[in-house]
Amino acid sequence: MKSPIRIPARQILRWLLNRCARQYGDEEMRRRAMVFAPHFDDETLGCGGTVLRKKQAGADVKIAFMMDCGQSHQGVMSPDEIKEIRRREGLAACRQLGLSESDVFLLNQSERGLVSCRKQAMEAVAALLKQQQPEEVFVPYYRDVHPDHVATNAVVRTVLDASGARVTVFEYPIWFWRHWPWVGLPLSSRGQAIAIIKSSIFSRLGLRMLLEFTCTVRIADVLQQKLAAMQQHRSQLTRLKQDARWPTLRDIDHGEFLKCFMQKNEVFHRYTIG
Repeated sequence: MKSPIRIPARQILRWLLNRCARQYGDEEMRRRAMVFAPHFDDETLGCGGTVLRKKQAGADVKIAFMMDCGQSHQGVMSPDEIKEIRRREGLAACRQLGLSESDVFLLNQSERGLVSCRKQAMEAVAALLKQQQPEEVFVPYYRDVHPDHVATNAVVRTVLDASGARVTVFEYPIWFWRHWPWVGLPLSSRGQAIAIIKSSIFSRLGLRMLLEFTCTVRIADVLQQKLAAMQQHRSQLTRLKQDARWPTLRDIDHGEFLKCFMQKNEVFHRYTIG
């Protein structure tokens, strides 16, 4: 459903968000960091620009992919085939972000199976954090809706809390953007639309964003590089097979969802533990 106030509301919220949040500092840019991405593409969508800026500053950055992504195109391609495609795409995107293959770790958890394999995942994450000793950890936002994203956040946070290490956590939103006014309303009822708009402004997307997304990173100067990294995830942007069942990010909300990751700032829910 088209709304004449959606674009102005989006612009106002972005302005408030960038105005209220603190800028990520130059000193922070040089800190060791580890990014935990549920799937191959979340690393670029959520914090690709920040990774690029940190690498430019000389920081040591590692990326750990939690899932093998074998279930992402069920019925269209075999699990083994799509796993290999997405693995190659993930490595190619990381190279575009300035990382070498030795900076990338594949934890190969079963997609949508992280909850049932929680103990195994926690052990893998704990070993990785102990080995790398990052000063900063990037994980999906704890309210990011998708079960793999929420589970990744829970696993990493549990390990960090148990370790006692002092670490600054940056939670990046992915599916949280899929709300009005960032995307349209798939509703025909005017009353329903108005109710959701009010709810979005005053709770989920208004006060919650301003209170929790307290850090912003300016990525305007590396935005084209981020987009080049996104292009490496071809299976997520185009149909490798001409089959209507093949989902792409460009299909979601008529492309509005994908535009959320092409902005000049990346935002984070930032806090320190330990």
